[in-house]
Amino acid sequence: MNSTGSWIRRLAASSASVLWLLLAINSSALATAKVVPPDQLIKQTTEQVLRLLEEHKNELKEQPARIYEQVKDLVIDHFDFQLMSRLVLAQNWREASPAQQQRFVKEFRRLLVQTYGYSLSQYSGQTVDFNSMQYSTSGSRALVRTVAQQPDGPDVPVDYRLHKTAAGWKVYDVMLDGMSLVQNYRSSFLAQIRGEGLDRFLDELEQRNARPTQ
Repeated sequence: MNSTGSWIRRLAASSASVLWLLLAINSSALATAKVVPPDQLIKQTTEQVLRLLEEHKNELKEQPARIYEQVKDLVIDHFDFQLMSRLVLAQNWREASPAQQQRFVKEFRRLLVQTYGYSLSQYSGQTVDFNSMQYSTSGSRALVRTVAQQPDGPDVPVDYRLHKTAAGWKVYDVMLDGMSLVQNYRSSFLAQIRGEGLDRFLDELEQRNARPTQ
């Protein structure tokens, strides 16, 4: 699993200061009777997470797991890991058995959560500008454009792709400086699945997730 592990570490290292935005979707925003528009959802909840990180930035350095747990339970349910998994596996999803599909969803979710947890600890005073939003023709999908401003580095565009579900708007992809999270995982995983088969790949992904993120 060396190539996958190396790619994940490179992604986390290069995007650590902005990856903590990936799961910044607060469950309270969807608890209201009225569905919150996607741009408002991203703006409101990102600002909540930024306030939390700023208020606890000293604790974040000393006890990152404690702050991470405060955020994690609020955000996990508002990414569509099922759709993300289907998009990442592409044709391999259609060829996989239901058991293999369920296993991949579980392990891919664990992978993103671990990467998020590592990246959260890298917070150092970033702020976010909210630029624009576009709906698809059908109105069932949306693109929300933001820019993460880093105190010690260049600004990084962070664009969220969302789709409307019965539970409200959910994120299914994030573009970091023009780089699609889904497409990059798809490219990385596809080569390994072709070379070793889906079952062995899943075994290696599970083993990778069992190790702490470095």
